[in-house]
Order: sequence, then C-alpha cells, then structure tokens
Amino acid sequence: MTRKENDNLHREKKGLETRMTDLEKYLASETEETCERLDEITVPKSEEVVVDKSKKKVYKMWIVIAMLWCCFATFIAFSVMK
Repeated sequence: MTRKENDNLHREKKGLETRMTDLEKYLASETEETCERLDEITVPKSEEVVVDKSKKKVYKMWIVIAMLWCCFATFIAFSVMK
C-alpha cells in the first residue's frame, strides 16, 4: 500500500467511527425518551383490575371432574379384581 492509500483508509476509518458515535448517541437519546414515556404511563391499581373468575371456576370444575372420574375408575377396577 502506498502512503496515500493508507491516509485515505485512515480518514475513512475516522469518518466511520464518527458516524458510529453519532448513531450511538442518537439511539441512546431515543431509548431514554422511550423509557421516560413508558414511565409516564399509569398502571391501574389492583382494585381497578377486574379478574375473570369464571375461567378459574371452570378450570377447578374440570379438575374435580377428573378426580371423580379417576376415583370411579379405581373403584370399578378394584371391584372387578375381587
């Protein structure tokens, strides 16, 4: 490589480093602004959140049905074995 090519590459490298620094600063400021906006969003209090309890009841009902079915199957199996 000649001295001129080396100087050109060095200048190009410095220019790219400057652009990268500018991009990092821009992204950091955008991220900070986004975080500030997210902090401003209010989270509802626990009293304001409505929980759908019907889904929980259905889930518990199916667990009870499964347990009863297993007990019934066990009872039948023991009565057949005797």
